[in-house]
Formats: sequence, structure tokens, C-alpha cells
Amino acid sequence: MAKKIAYTLFVIIIIGFTVGYFRYNPTVNFVNIIPKTAKKVVRVNLRELEYSLLKEYVFNPSLIFESEGKGIKREKKISLFKQIEIPSNLFFYSFSDNLNDTWYSHRITIKDRSQLEAFFNEQKLPKNVYKNIDFFQKKHLIYAIVENKLVVVFTRDKGAESVLEKLLNQEDYLATKNTLVTSIANNEALVSAGTVAGDFLRLTKEGNGLNISGKWMKFESLFLSQMFKSSEKSIASAFGKVNTKELSELISEEQKKKLKRLTTIELDSVAKYWNGELRAQVLNVEVKRDTIVSYDYDDDFNKIEKKEIQEKKVPVSQTFLGGEQLYSYLKGKLFIKNVEEAEVLTLNPLFKTEVKSLDEGLLMFSGTESSLGIFERNESFKTKFILKVNIESFDKHFSFKKPLLKKLKKGSFRIEKDNHFTFNATFSKTPISSILKAGLF
Repeated sequence: MAKKIAYTLFVIIIIGFTVGYFRYNPTVNFVNIIPKTAKKVVRVNLRELEYSLLKEYVFNPSLIFESEGKGIKREKKISLFKQIEIPSNLFFYSFSDNLNDTWYSHRITIKDRSQLEAFFNEQKLPKNVYKNIDFFQKKHLIYAIVENKLVVVFTRDKGAESVLEKLLNQEDYLATKNTLVTSIANNEALVSAGTVAGDFLRLTKEGNGLNISGKWMKFESLFLSQMFKSSEKSIASAFGKVNTKELSELISEEQKKKLKRLTTIELDSVAKYWNGELRAQVLNVEVKRDTIVSYDYDDDFNKIEKKEIQEKKVPVSQTFLGGEQLYSYLKGKLFIKNVEEAEVLTLNPLFKTEVKSLDEGLLMFSGTESSLGIFERNESFKTKFILKVNIESFDKHFSFKKPLLKKLKKGSFRIEKDNHFTFNATFSKTPISSILKAGLF
């Protein structure tokens, strides 16, 4: 067995380092790929993803031999990926500014059209025709064959014809020096995206972390400069000031109705009283022990008192929400009630959350009040919003059952004053092995 492992590793290393130079050439072909009228583009760097996977298997050889379901015979089916030429880069574009609008892939070369149609038949997708386009649809996903090439379409539009019409007579494409093209040309990014408005996004892998960075101009008005920052002692924190009107407009009416059914909270009403300021931090998790008294009866029907010690884990936390009238509004809606000589937030059924009314808003806290730190002022004003979570610390107290959460160490999201943002997720091991072992794919 040891020889087999050593031999397998040797072969993988030779393949990786001899073929890698030629296979992962950084040049990218953008010619006749993205239509000139596109407003948003996403590039998936399949070669870089493949290269990352190869390195992952080289330095984590246990993944080679960890395959679930060994010995299980599976029915042989037609593979979509064997019927097309897998490109080094996969591009998606949209003609609209709306994020929920239709997305099109670039045209992908088909190896065997008859086998490709056999795949759709096996998936029980009927063949349809619109003008000179053959297409196969499954709910929001459309496979369209245009000039003997495959285009994958994601759409919420119920009418396939209007979606497919935009694939006809495409003649003008973005030039390689176009600003939208150059915004997605970074070869180190696993995924990159850009818009004609100047927004961009990049997903990169660095050591044991996955990073998403970019710029979204919507943050210009959605988040306002805030005066506080998180304490270094906190295991979770969120600080910022949001434009409540714009935040409310981003949430659909359907989602607002669901929230009202679950919590009786009317989001539009809350937005009138909350000024958008948020300061929250969790410093620790403490164990509280409550004595539960119950009664039983013996054979002679004598009443017997029984005491049971019940443990409950409570975050040592505090949250400030700004707004002079917010306390009165929540009190009037009975979201704040007097319980055992303390004002308590009734919206949290998991643990006791006390409330204090302040001149500029309200303070909510749980756990031992004396152990809470104060909110720290941020004199530089460089950051508009920050969210940090030490997931590893929470796991020690709550023992997460989700495999991926158990492999995550910490995460953070921050928005700078210039509207650049970064999201980072750090794993206990390299990200790809963590995601594979978590069983997400």
C-alpha cells in the first residue's frame, strides 16, 4: 500500500510540474467572446481552479484515497462535460443592471451534437425550436444551441423566446482593451466580475483562506461613515451605519411579508425609527445554571420536590441600535416587556436579553453586564462597516454539527470609505480540501 501511495504521488508531481507550464499559460482569449451591449460580466478561471485542485491533491494526498461509496456500482450515464470542449475560461454576461436578470454563457464548442442531445433526452428535457435555435429548458435553466455551439442561460423570465432573441445576430463584441474586459483579466483570480458602472469583484485563494475583494458603488449611499470600531477582545462584532431607507428597498416585498409572519416585525416601520447605526460585539460565552423545581408523588401520594440543575450557554454580548424613538416604538409593539424587574427583549427566545433606553438609542445586552467592554471610537473613519466572527471560538462552546463550520476558523467582511470591500474566510486546512471533506460537492 505504501508503494502505491508513493508511486501515485510521484506521478502527480511529475504531471503537475512538467505539464503545468504549458497548460496554465496566463494568456486569455477575449476575442468575439462578450457582446458589446453587455453590462455585467463574470469570468470563471477554470484553468486556475484546476491548477488549485492539482496542488491540493499533491499536498493533501489523503484526498486521493478518501472516496465515499467504494464498491457501489453506479448506473452509467451520459456526461454533459464529455460532449463539449471545456474552455480554459468560462464567461457569463448580462444585458441588464439587475442582478436577478438573465445571464448567458459565452458560446461553448460542441464535440458531439448527437450525444449532447442524447444527454438532454436522458434528462427528460424536450427539444424546442425558436427560429434557428434549438433549446432544452429545465425551469430557470436553458441550454441553447446557437450556430452549433452551446450557450447556457440562467433566467427568471418565463418566456424563453424573449430571452433567446438576444442571442440572434450578435456581431459586435467587446475589444480586449475595453475597461469591462480589463476588469476581469486578472489571471490569479479564480472568479472575477465587472460592470460597465465600474464595479468589480475577485475571488482568490491565499494559503488557508478564500478572499473576495472588489468595489460596489451601491455602498456609496447604502453605508455611511461610522465612528466606532470593534474591540480586539471580541469573538464576534459588527459596526457600521446603514441607510435604512435604501436597505428596506433592497429587500423584496415577499421577504418582508415572510419576516412579518415569523416575527410580527414590519421592516418599513422599523426603518422609520432606527437611524441605521449598529454596534454589536460578543466578548465571551458563559454557562448559566438554573435550578428547575418540579414535583412528583410517592406510593402514598406524598408530594416530593425534585430539583434539577439546567445549564444554558449565554453569549456575553451587547448591541446598540441608534434612534431616539426606537425604544418607544419597540415598547409600544410589546417587543420589550418587564420580566422580573428588568426590561427584556421578547424577540429572542434563546436567552435573556435585557434592554436599556438611552438618549440616542437603545442598548441590548446578555450575560454578565460587568464583564462587557465599551465600544471603541474609530478616529480614522477609514472603514464604513465591519463584521468579524471567530467561528473556532464559537465551535468550542456550541460544537457545530455542520462539517464546513467545523473546518472554518474565522471570517470577516469590511467596507472601506472608498467603497472597496473584502470578505475573508479562513479554514483550519486549505480551503478546497475543507470544502471537499465537508461534502458540499
